[in-house]
Amino acid sequence: LYVSGSTGINSVANQESIKSYPNPASDILVIDIPKELKSESTLQIYNNAGQLINTVLINDLVRYMLDVKLYPAGLYSFILTGTRTYSSRFVVQH
Repeated sequence: LYVSGSTGINSVANQESIKSYPNPASDILVIDIPKELKSESTLQIYNNAGQLINTVLINDLVRYMLDVKLYPAGLYSFILTGTRTYSSRFVVQH
């Protein structure tokens, strides 16, 4: 898979899928952090236009609770980067 242009995400070819729920989310999106990323990783949240809207540093967690209450309804994606890179999409619905 290769994405370019207005999305702001150049390439997602080497990214692996990650578990996040519930989808759609209205208050909290739970992201399960893979074992190999527990020590330190960076979570980047993108809106449907490909704009980076949030960056979070994650340390020593097996599960991250992303508060999406203030996010406008719509489609989002995230990239979790550490020793490996994971990505997923989610929907915010109020």
